[in-house]
Amino acid sequence: LRRHMAGFVAAVDMRYYGLYAWLAQRYAKQIGDTDPKNWKRYIRRAEALYAFDQQRHLFAHQQGIVDADYLTRSGDTTYAVGQRLLIKPASVLEFADLIERLGNALFSRLNP
Repeated sequence: LRRHMAGFVAAVDMRYYGLYAWLAQRYAKQIGDTDPKNWKRYIRRAEALYAFDQQRHLFAHQQGIVDADYLTRSGDTTYAVGQRLLIKPASVLEFADLIERLGNALFSRLNP
């Protein structure tokens, strides 16, 4: 993934051990690929989805104004409380791509 999300401290901070455990279990059971590059891409996509969701939440509930909760949850160090979050068009396209991939994966599980 492109790392234009500078400032996110591995978006899914180490506080979210449960998420990593769940992702590892799911990856092992459903994907089973042992290539470290594929595992890293899988984790980066999950982290990006989490980061994008934190941004979406900020726009939906705070009109895009950064609050302490956003900073704590996202680990984003590029903003301070009270600043307006800026989203680049490339980020929107990447988020849409990840959501489409997720939707296609879910749909394929429902309709084998």
